[in-house]
Amino acid sequence: VKSERHLINPETGQVKKVKRTGALAVFNIDQADWSDAPEGKPQDPTIDLDATVTAHELADSIINQYVETTGVKVVEVPLSQAPNWTEHPDQINLPLKAQWTAEGAYYSTIFHEMAHSTSIRDDKRVKRDLRGYYSKGQHVRGAEEMAAEIASAYLRAYAGIESETLTDNSAAYVQSWANVIKDDPKVIAESMDLADRISRYILSCAKECAA
Repeated sequence: VKSERHLINPETGQVKKVKRTGALAVFNIDQADWSDAPEGKPQDPTIDLDATVTAHELADSIINQYVETTGVKVVEVPLSQAPNWTEHPDQINLPLKAQWTAEGAYYSTIFHEMAHSTSIRDDKRVKRDLRGYYSKGQHVRGAEEMAAEIASAYLRAYAGIESETLTDNSAAYVQSWANVIKDDPKVIAESMDLADRISRYILSCAKECAA
């Protein structure tokens, strides 16, 4: 399995393969003015870490604890090229872990699908209604896909799994959907907020299991 993304043609909405690079602006939480935020400055969702734990071990722990807390299943499908999450059954489908050749690509993808899986329609996760997802329009799809990819990037950074290739791929994927929604600042802001809530929820599952 290659690490590049299938991007979206903004003119037709069709999937296409495009090699692109880009950048995401990242700010330290202390650089922002939180005086007008409804809930004030976000709290650190991190868990106590053992300094001897490797990045892959931490990433595996986040995945395992999320699965344990939510009950979502992770199913590896030999030779599959189409990772996805389904609500019925509540399941993440992935190629075999051994199929992934690019460093960190497995974690980038499973974190992305975990982010989608938080959308299940109840109050247990990060509730949002995606029924009829593919017919809801580009803005809804764009917001969800950008949020899932940004959340994946957050979780990779938290676990310490990062590379220039992964960063470029995430930036290109987010930018492709930003093009689709015509760089609508409201949708982009909503996506970033959703990505923050998703990643915090996933990490809170790890925190609960570690307690």
